[in-house]
Amino acid sequence: MSTLLALIAVIGAASCESQSERDTSTPAAGLVGHWTQVYKDGDVIAHHYYSSDGTHVMVATSGDRDGEIAKHTYSVTTQNTKTRTLALKEVNTGDSSNSGITRYEFSKDYKTMEQAGPYFPFVYVDHKEKP
Repeated sequence: MSTLLALIAVIGAASCESQSERDTSTPAAGLVGHWTQVYKDGDVIAHHYYSSDGTHVMVATSGDRDGEIAKHTYSVTTQNTKTRTLALKEVNTGDSSNSGITRYEFSKDYKTMEQAGPYFPFVYVDHKEKP
């Protein structure tokens, strides 16, 4: 799994903007921006845009959800700078399946993150907050 994440980080880093403008002082700050969620073979499942104002937009790019856009508002429930972990709570979604807590763990360089559970990893792309 670590080899996969290293490969994903290299792919993601190739398309990143300058990291100097990105704030990774806390996990919540490191979450802000444009991420892709990828299959093991590198194909993109979805684009995720996390904003500093607490909004999240997901644009699906594969499967039967192709082109689907989901918009949510979240609040940070917990974060730990030492372990680079973050928990979010969806606060205004009509979809009860997304009303729980979502946990993320970031890589040391904040270029990849894993969502708790059997999900595909995320790769940081750039600092864009809206699609």
